[in-house]
Amino acid sequence: MERIYILPKIKYENLVSPNPYMENLERAIGKNFEISNKKIIKYGVLELYQYLFKTDTYVLNWIEDLPIYKKGKVQVVFFSIFIFFKKLFRKKIIWILHNKYSHFKDKNFWTDYMYDKLVKHSDLILTHSNEGIEFVRESYPRFTSKVHFIVHPIQTPFHFLEKSTYKYDLLIWGSIQPYKGILQFLKFINSNEELKKLKILIVGKCPDKGYLKLLKEEFSNQVSMIDSVLSLEKISVLAQNSKFVFFPYNSPSLLSSGVLMDSLRMHSKILGPNSGSFKDLSYLSGVEVYDDFKDLLSFFNEGYDLDFDRQEMKKFCEENTWEKFSFKFLNFYNHLN
Repeated sequence: MERIYILPKIKYENLVSPNPYMENLERAIGKNFEISNKKIIKYGVLELYQYLFKTDTYVLNWIEDLPIYKKGKVQVVFFSIFIFFKKLFRKKIIWILHNKYSHFKDKNFWTDYMYDKLVKHSDLILTHSNEGIEFVRESYPRFTSKVHFIVHPIQTPFHFLEKSTYKYDLLIWGSIQPYKGILQFLKFINSNEELKKLKILIVGKCPDKGYLKLLKEEFSNQVSMIDSVLSLEKISVLAQNSKFVFFPYNSPSLLSSGVLMDSLRMHSKILGPNSGSFKDLSYLSGVEVYDDFKDLLSFFNEGYDLDFDRQEMKKFCEENTWEKFSFKFLNFYNHLN
């Protein structure tokens, strides 16, 4: 059985948003492979060296963000040296490309350098959005054959609640981060008399107290916030009491979203930007996209129909389970050998 090292290895309870992507990924890959690293990663990129003779392949997630971490530039240097040893000992790298650029840092030399290294030296690149393929095709055309699209895996839908009225117009949930565009959205609706009437609920922890303060300065009587991490089951109840789960993302780096995939399970319509996974999935009757905040008014006209095909959504969940992802991953892996 081939051995795989997975990075990052994190504690689910330490996340500021209940998105257990890495736990699900490890469980799915572990069906067909031996997971080399059983313990939480403590020493960053140095642990890649520790497993050189204990693994066959490295599956890397968000490693392009190395420059923003503690001693980030030093870690980037060690990663570059690791690439040499990876080649020397014929190890493979599978990079899961989640974003076109770091959500947390402006474009800079060090992050560009990491993307350059990863595209050129990964043996396989997987992405959960077709725009990930376009990103590689436009920026690194020689390496387009390496990158492949797999729909972000999804779990079974939550319990459906029968209801006749909605408590909220928009639910925004997940980790409250600047790149998600919530502040810009609140400023926009405060300048629009019609959108200002929308009843909005924001759910999630904001790790940046300064940013939280700026958000609260824009709150009107129509905006409320639950500043804590709720279980997905509780968020599902709130979603079903909302007309839309709304994504005000304005980040050009966006490709895929774990919050989107969990929201698809919550029996509420999705309203998100016309990019990344939102654009990919806009063929579903339960997913709507917008190009600009001013487009949002059309979704609150009297004639707009909030109904959608729940059987279609159920079928989508059944066709894109983590178990099916494990077989797709195995198929791509076998073609590396």
